[in-house]
Amino acid sequence: MEELQYAVGQLAELCGTTVRTIQYYDNIGLLASQRSGGSNKRTYRERDLVKLQQILFIKA
Repeated sequence: MEELQYAVGQLAELCGTTVRTIQYYDNIGLLASQRSGGSNKRTYRERDLVKLQQILFIKA
């Protein structure tokens, strides 16, 4: 079964945060985006969704 992948905007909407916040967490190494092909767009996996939810919960 293929793992779900999310674009940065989808992840932000699902978690109720901003794209910029996700990019920041990615840049400092808290999240690990995948870069797809030549488009260089960030995609995130299910485990990144869970990790982001945990970060936001602890931060609140």
